[in-house]
Amino acid sequence: MDEVEQEDMVFRALTDPTRRTILLLLGSAGQLSVSEISDHFPTIGRTAISAHLRVLREAGLVIEEKEGRRRLYQLGPNRASFAIEFLRQVYESSFVDEASGSRRGRPTREKQRDAQRFARRSVG
Repeated sequence: MDEVEQEDMVFRALTDPTRRTILLLLGSAGQLSVSEISDHFPTIGRTAISAHLRVLREAGLVIEEKEGRRRLYQLGPNRASFAIEFLRQVYESSFVDEASGSRRGRPTREKQRDAQRFARRSVG
């Protein structure tokens, strides 16, 4: 799998609110079993939670460890750093200053080049 496909998997994994909540839980708890994660979602079955965990694992956002019959999950290495960088670039080059609500000048040529480079890398 190439880098662009991996990045797409991360973005797709982050689109679901249940998966985002699972990441928040793992971020605060460190390591949880499927059962412990499921306890936080009383309206979602364990099978569905396992499917969400599989998507997160395939995107590289969580790591699964087997301990006997239990499967423990924890956050994986920071696979979302490119997504954070992408959003930073988008909002830094925004034309509106949120503090004052006034329009800023056009983005610098350097920021425009960075955005174009990122777009080209993402497209292919």
